[in-house]
Amino acid sequence: MNQPVAQKLFFWILIVISIITLSAPTLVVLGASLTSGNIIVFPPDGLSLKWYKALVEKQELQDAFIRSIWVAIICVLISLPAGTLAGIALVKYRLRKGALIQTYLLLPFTIPLIDRELD
Repeated sequence: MNQPVAQKLFFWILIVISIITLSAPTLVVLGASLTSGNIIVFPPDGLSLKWYKALVEKQELQDAFIRSIWVAIICVLISLPAGTLAGIALVKYRLRKGALIQTYLLLPFTIPLIDRELD
């Protein structure tokens, strides 16, 4: 099943254009974050890491980072054994509602939870 060279080339050109298009905003923001001025601008006036230093020095952000690490550890310790046992059960045993259970277990991947706190 050989594809023509032109078709492969067109496919790879589309991939490169997509990667560049999706990466460009991130690269602009990263470039603008290196500015030495008091206002973030692009292109930067001068190069400095002062914004990153200010970010690291914030105690609230350090606390939030540590809290996020603890939440991630707890989630992994709970979900890894539960998911492994559920996967083994779905493959090894013929369950009456196996497809329904599998769909339910995969829902977090397809419908992300959006938690919004109302003021």
